[in-house]
Amino acid sequence: MVYVLFTPQLIRLVADDPSVYENSLAYFKGLRFYPLVDMFDTFMFTYVLYRGGYIQFYTALFLRIGANAALSWFLGSHMGLFGVGIASVISLAVALLVKCTFLLTKKHGLTFRWYLNVREVANVTRIGFPESMLTVFIVLLEVAINNFTLRAYSAAGVAAVAVVINVFEFTIYLGEGISEYEIVAVNDSIGKESSERMDHAIRITKRAALLGGAALIAVILLTSGILPAAFDIDDEETARQASRMLMIVAPTAIFMFYTRITAIFYEYTRRISRTIILFGMAVTLFPASLAMLFGRGAIEGIAVGMAAGPVIAILLMFLYVRLVKKEKLFDYTLMHLK
Repeated sequence: MVYVLFTPQLIRLVADDPSVYENSLAYFKGLRFYPLVDMFDTFMFTYVLYRGGYIQFYTALFLRIGANAALSWFLGSHMGLFGVGIASVISLAVALLVKCTFLLTKKHGLTFRWYLNVREVANVTRIGFPESMLTVFIVLLEVAINNFTLRAYSAAGVAAVAVVINVFEFTIYLGEGISEYEIVAVNDSIGKESSERMDHAIRITKRAALLGGAALIAVILLTSGILPAAFDIDDEETARQASRMLMIVAPTAIFMFYTRITAIFYEYTRRISRTIILFGMAVTLFPASLAMLFGRGAIEGIAVGMAAGPVIAILLMFLYVRLVKKEKLFDYTLMHLK
């Protein structure tokens, strides 16, 4: 939500005055350690919330907001936008430390007893690590494509491509809702040792990904003409470029949904390496490399590369599973269900 609210203003500033890029660069230099802290915070967010640590969760949330505001004002007044970036990292670290106090508590109060099952935490960390890496993959995607776009098409090009990147990332995160149902179904099927329940859940998940992706494609296509204005892009040519790129990248929705549910299935059936590889290929490796390759001819080529990335990633994983491992894409036979 923060990105949706403030990205349009940032884009407008950079497009109207390219010198703002230097200040933006200083800000992002301050954020360089954010992904590392965020990986641990993502784990503690899941662990604390699902173990009933609501007090620590909400305390951390409000402290993060307050610390971010106070530190942004204080460090920003002394260090500029670099200090504002540092403030975001520190406030996230404060929230992480508050969540960590849950490890010293029982469910209903502070007892100063080490409340941590090391084996359980190690297992949860191993399982949840691939999805935590998704944040890092997205950061790498933004860095690669934005740097290329700035060199090739100046600040106005960055403004147009930023709209496409935001829609691309929105699609990735929107698929989380479908994958959450899948996670519940996987755990339920494992607990009840029922392959029939698993098969039914997988069918529903795949249909939801197909219908949800198709609906999102329609929404993106219908709104492609007005989305640039929503990001405060006033220049007509830049807005037209953004609209054309949105129409090119729209079909990514279905493939990103399928990528998400496939990766989560592998994550919760203990095939962790497949999850990391699939996310990495679909979110960073292919979209970024193909965008830079096709974008050399025209800015619309960036959207072509981003759209092709998830398609190639899920296709390669499908071929690997079928031809090399001799499995179905969603093969739960190794889970020993009856």
